Amino acid sequence: MREALFSLLREAGDTMLSAHGSGRVFIKPGDANYVTEYDIRIQRFLRDGLVRLLPEADFIGEEDEEKHGSESLRWIVDPIDGTTNFMHGLRESCVSVALCEGGGTLLGAVYQPYRNEFFFAERGKGASLNGEPIRISGHAPEGALFTFGTTPYDRSSARMTFGLLEAVFPFVADLRRSGSAAQDMAYVAAGRTDGFFEYRLSPWDFAAGKLLVTEAGGVACDLSGKALDVRAPSAVLCGGRELVERVLSIAESLGSAP
Repeated sequence: MREALFSLLREAGDTMLSAHGSGRVFIKPGDANYVTEYDIRIQRFLRDGLVRLLPEADFIGEEDEEKHGSESLRWIVDPIDGTTNFMHGLRESCVSVALCEGGGTLLGAVYQPYRNEFFFAERGKGASLNGEPIRISGHAPEGALFTFGTTPYDRSSARMTFGLLEAVFPFVADLRRSGSAAQDMAYVAAGRTDGFFEYRLSPWDFAAGKLLVTEAGGVACDLSGKALDVRAPSAVLCGGRELVERVLSIAESLGSAP
């Protein structure tokens, strides 16, 4: 399955790499919530490929805006995670694919085409980057590089987001934002960064990343400490256990847990 997914995602990534600009851009409901013709093209390609790969699985993609509360075996796909980055030529975007059942993820894959990096995890079998095993960093919170998202399509969460970040900033080494939640979670799994937080994400944003992190030895949960459920949008926090517990404590003290 890993090699078959890599082949599909690499071809999807080649479509991103071949883009001259973002092509036609459409605006979805919400703030700064965009979809390009490449999002749509890649999603259609992945739907066809994944259905052939596993005909018994349903398909849910970000650009379909379908309901995602299914209990069935299903692929959950974000064709370009980091669309705004893609539109600006920032080269910080990826393709995210997860095979899910009920509220859990069975396998997850994230492909960063600009670096030709393929992150993969299968439940109970660990996580890898280009075939080599990966683990979270294990850094203490005081030395942590903490990444975050701003939920730009729903600005109503801005006060809670930045309030939590202001409280976290004094005890970590520094903060970073890439604009791609799936990439951020993959980087936590690979030990490049130490934790990630965003106040509200959809299942296609975190379904693959949560398995990458947990199979790499980390924790992935919502802001109340509950395991992430891919049947509904959620706040997302992940990283090493000590860092996650510290952030959960701060979120509780601030009343930030949704």
